[in-house]
Amino acid sequence: MIRDSRIANDLTAAWPSLPYIALGVWLAWAYLAYSGSMWLSDVETNGANIAGFYIASTVSFAIVMLAAPLKTPFIERLLQSDACALGAGLSASLGCVMVILAGPYYLAVSDLFYPGACLTGVATSFLGLRCARLYAGLVPRKAILYTALSHVVIACVYFVAMGAPQWQPAAGGPSLMGIIALVGLPVVTALLACLPAMVPGKDHAVTTDRKDVPPVFWKMVVAIFVFALVENSVRANIVYVMPPEVTQDTNAVLMIVRIAMAAVLAFMAMLERKIDFGRIYSFVMVAAVVFVAFVPVFGPLNVGWGMSVSAVSVVFEFVIWCILAFVAFQKRISSIVVFGFGYGSFMLGSALGWMGSIYVIPLIAGPSSQFAVYLVLALTVLGCVFVLFSERDFDRLFSPEGDQESLERLFDIEPFHGVDAKKGPFCAIIERACEKYELTSRESDVLRYLAMGYSADAVSEKLGISWNTVRTHSRNIYTKMGVHSRQELIEAVDCMRRESESRRS
Repeated sequence: MIRDSRIANDLTAAWPSLPYIALGVWLAWAYLAYSGSMWLSDVETNGANIAGFYIASTVSFAIVMLAAPLKTPFIERLLQSDACALGAGLSASLGCVMVILAGPYYLAVSDLFYPGACLTGVATSFLGLRCARLYAGLVPRKAILYTALSHVVIACVYFVAMGAPQWQPAAGGPSLMGIIALVGLPVVTALLACLPAMVPGKDHAVTTDRKDVPPVFWKMVVAIFVFALVENSVRANIVYVMPPEVTQDTNAVLMIVRIAMAAVLAFMAMLERKIDFGRIYSFVMVAAVVFVAFVPVFGPLNVGWGMSVSAVSVVFEFVIWCILAFVAFQKRISSIVVFGFGYGSFMLGSALGWMGSIYVIPLIAGPSSQFAVYLVLALTVLGCVFVLFSERDFDRLFSPEGDQESLERLFDIEPFHGVDAKKGPFCAIIERACEKYELTSRESDVLRYLAMGYSADAVSEKLGISWNTVRTHSRNIYTKMGVHSRQELIEAVDCMRRESESRRS
């Protein structure tokens, strides 16, 4: 397995965030693919093929995501296999090849287009679940930081791919760099997702029973679905009739917005204040109401106004990914259940929004009655904000149950536990823990690195001892400290740190 190799452990020991940017690479592929930038030819005059690819791929993605929680143990076994992840990456690449070959400059076999698009959706759904599994084990601040980093990666990959030399193997067809990016990024995502995670993770048992999901979670799922449906109804109306180059220019602007948003939220995550995601959620939803309601005033084909709606969607997607990670972490619910229903509903709403805007709304509403249609859409989102899933529901979702900690307490857990295990206040805390729990000298060394978030493989490498020896010392430490997982150990050390700081103050 990749995660057991020395090279993989060395990579993540030097760059702990590396496995988590798999999210950024996967989403970068999605934006490149769904914008048509990497596979369209010069004979395209509108976004009809972009819409076809997007709908087929996202519907397939959503179906797998929503079905996965129904077979959670089976899906969990698949996600634990590196071979499955690599197979998903290669399958997505094959789907991309089929889409490219279906174009007019290669095999021109139109029968390959939709099967290829569906294959990309099915395959990338497994990559998405693999990324979700990683993020569900992160403390909230670290989840925000790594999600922000991933969104910067999205923009960087997008601009590199778009700015590369546009040499075309077939005159008028997609560029060679575009083909390489479209086909290669799913495999890169799979390789990154297979790397061992060497940051603090959630090792305690999680439930796979859907009955353990709080009822208010389902209200949030419906709100996510409605928002995605409305936002994509507006965006599809623009993309479908606009020339592809206009769509690409719009995406470039949105990437700049994405970088700015990631920088702001990453900065907020590094502050010692709790980030009120409930208010951010409400603000984004209200902003969507305003932008959607005024679409008829500025014109449904106004690129600038449609770009504003898409910018709100970028922020919403970021917030929803983080919220789902918080739910899985705090409630100790399988990431397959939380992200399967949560992110699956987002993608299903996105696909249905495109389908409704392109195929349904034109049949039931002419240009004169479009104002009423958009007003209904805006009021629907408004109902989600104040009736279906409000800030109060958000707080209720994260109400601690049993031995669960509140979201506010989870935000108190620092995302990083020092860079030097033998200096400063961190060292003093470790020494106090060793004295309190009567740890041996070697157990003390192991505790230092476990508290910093290193895996057993990394501790073995750092201390020059065997993996089995590290595991033996780890079991002894857990027993003496009365904890059952690395995350609980880290929280115990954090608790000692906070007690020390309170005594000093």
